[in-house]
Amino acid sequence: MRLRFAGILTSAVLLLTGCGSAANTYTQYVQSVLDCTYRNATDDYLQLTGVTQTEADTIYTTEVERTAQLICTKMDVKYDMLTEKTKSGYTELAVTLLGKVRYTVQPAVRTEGHYQVSIVSEPIDLWEQSLGDVEAAYVDEFAEDFAKAEGSEMRQSWLEKKWGTTVLHILNEHMDTLGYQDPVGVIIQINADEEGRYTISANSWTYLDAVLLDVY
Repeated sequence: MRLRFAGILTSAVLLLTGCGSAANTYTQYVQSVLDCTYRNATDDYLQLTGVTQTEADTIYTTEVERTAQLICTKMDVKYDMLTEKTKSGYTELAVTLLGKVRYTVQPAVRTEGHYQVSIVSEPIDLWEQSLGDVEAAYVDEFAEDFAKAEGSEMRQSWLEKKWGTTVLHILNEHMDTLGYQDPVGVIIQINADEEGRYTISANSWTYLDAVLLDVY
């Protein structure tokens, strides 16, 4: 039997085999979405949803691009002003960072007519580790230059590029010692709409992403 499943990342059809339970399938689905999004592990996702490899790959590449820009926002780096080489550096950092996120999917349970899947996430501590060094670099190397560059678009553009490269270097230095904060539980609720499509709210996925990457 087939259950139509429209998630935040895809409107693919979720397959529910006759020998499997709904709860088990929902658990597997949430696990497969996370693995596809953060690990680029697509086999289970392809089997459950029937999407193409290209569609599954797009989920991962979109997350990588989004994470690279989130990193810049978190560190007050103007992504759009970076050189292509530095942007590629942030993309590589995003790939490494996504490969380190930790999550554990708990078995789905039915409650009050809905299925819920609990995810135990362990937020990264990269920002806590690196923020002091980033702030020190700004004060020691950039604050005065940025103040003097006010009114000079060319000078400010050059400084923004240099700042982005400096922050990238600092973050990469801390990747080897990246650790994790205390676990945080996130509940994903699965609902059926009037058309019989099983949906997970976009807000749930967005919140989980923010928890894992600590980018509230």
